[in-house]
Amino acid sequence: MHEIDLPTGFMRARQGFSEYVETNYGANPYITDPHDMVDSNLSGIWLPKHFDTIEEVVEEYQRLQDLAKGQQGKDAQDLQARVEADLVRARMFTGEEVDFYEYSEKTVGFIPVLAPIEQIDQLYGRLGDLTFVHKGFRIESDPDRFREEYRLTDSKQINRRLGTGIHLSRMALGRRLDHLPEPVEFALQCLPDAPFSAHLETTKHGRFTAGFNTSPARGWTAARTLLTAFHENGGHAIHAGLTQEEIDKGNINLALGLTNMTSPETAYAEVIASAAELLAVEATGTEEARLALEIQLVLEELKNAVFNNANIRINLGHPEKEVVDEAAQYLPLMDRETVRSDILSGLHHPIPRANTSTYYAARELIRPLMAIKDQDVLNGSLNILYRGFFSRGETEAIITRALEDCASSANS
Repeated sequence: MHEIDLPTGFMRARQGFSEYVETNYGANPYITDPHDMVDSNLSGIWLPKHFDTIEEVVEEYQRLQDLAKGQQGKDAQDLQARVEADLVRARMFTGEEVDFYEYSEKTVGFIPVLAPIEQIDQLYGRLGDLTFVHKGFRIESDPDRFREEYRLTDSKQINRRLGTGIHLSRMALGRRLDHLPEPVEFALQCLPDAPFSAHLETTKHGRFTAGFNTSPARGWTAARTLLTAFHENGGHAIHAGLTQEEIDKGNINLALGLTNMTSPETAYAEVIASAAELLAVEATGTEEARLALEIQLVLEELKNAVFNNANIRINLGHPEKEVVDEAAQYLPLMDRETVRSDILSGLHHPIPRANTSTYYAARELIRPLMAIKDQDVLNGSLNILYRGFFSRGETEAIITRALEDCASSANS
């Protein structure tokens, strides 16, 4: 019998796993099925293997795991990591209890670490200081006033600001990168009942579909529209487009164009999106706008650090009340029940269980690079990072080289 190679076998397995899950677990009407094993298909090829049972899925990935052993090269290593990620996810579908740290390492490619409480306290204090300087009150003392002062209530205004943010993010990245891919068109729709603010994925056959939910119910502020546009368009969309170009040129294996939400490539994509967020300050034309953006950045960093710690602790068996109480005290804009629900989703749902810690980890990883003063070194690193997918170790090596280059230039 003809032996299928690892890339082809992986593509057929991930696509077949996706169809099996969609068939057996249903779909979400607004975004890609949250259980779906294919989030984006940058290769454009769809040749799924048929599975009748989850046990067949596990067996196929175990076969691919054996096939991957001993294969050399970056593409082979990346494929092996994705096979491992899908296999541990398939094991969970069988009802197997998978250790949290094993699950995290095998899916997103790293073991989460707790954010120091000193860092969280510092962010919390900084947030209060910034709102006091900006508007004359501290957010923790008067969260209702924050909502009144900052939140946008007109969907049309949100629509306009997001459209401007999309344009500004592309301009900002165009000044940094040697080349930009074709733009992704984002639909701007007011969907009050939809459970998302933004989404970006492809159809099965590779057509991009993306959008922002302009409903005021999503808690938009002027600064958040800009930050989210940079995250989604300046980060995810441009990264996906450039990666797709590298696949089309044959520089990246076709099979690596299949991405999903519980696999190392998603954690890496958040590193890129985090870098793009930190470039948003370039789009602020006034001190007022810059200060409002800094408030939003600190607010997001605080939330990510708090939920990172809560996700780790709830999965390690800490008492629910203790975990929720500790998180809620740092999240003045969220009611306790929402905090509780979000934390428990990381205990029961495979996607937040894997991804909750990636946002905190991504910012911590990319922050030293984005602080580099030498713009030529920074831009050179971004041009590398935006073209493909890198492991955590590879990303750290690229950043380390950039920091060493800066140090050498300073000493010469």
